[in-house]
Amino acid sequence: MSHVSLKFPILIEPQSQKRYVLRPLLFAGVSAADKRHAKAVEQLRKEVRREFKNLRVKRENLDHLLWYTFNPQY
Repeated sequence: MSHVSLKFPILIEPQSQKRYVLRPLLFAGVSAADKRHAKAVEQLRKEVRREFKNLRVKRENLDHLLWYTFNPQY
């Protein structure tokens, strides 16, 4: 079994209800929300893992993974 480590920027949107909404910055898909920042981050990690749980890394689906690894220096 191969493992892929992903590091990607996330967008954190504080809301008026004192909640943090997190999602990947460069693409739509998974998101997480909680009153505490740390719990929202952990939920986002779980959602990303769930999305890729049964994914096999192949040439055909490599483009999908590359968007997660795109993390430009600023």
